[in-house]
Amino acid sequence: MPRLGRVIRSEGKELLIRAERVPKLGEKIQDNQDKIIGEVSSIFGPVDKPYVTAKLTKKSKANRPSFNDKEVYI
Repeated sequence: MPRLGRVIRSEGKELLIRAERVPKLGEKIQDNQDKIIGEVSSIFGPVDKPYVTAKLTKKSKANRPSFNDKEVYI
């Protein structure tokens, strides 16, 4: 599974990720245990290292550990 990047902020039902690649809108995001935790909702910033916001799934919001500073994958 390709690494998307690192979560730099987790607040409410969204994650802010500093990405290493440009994902597609709506693409599923996984944690390091292959569990889907959300999907890409917006992409902004420089093309070579963009920022990505992701909406968490309902299950991830309910059982949310701190995602801050964690690697996420696509």
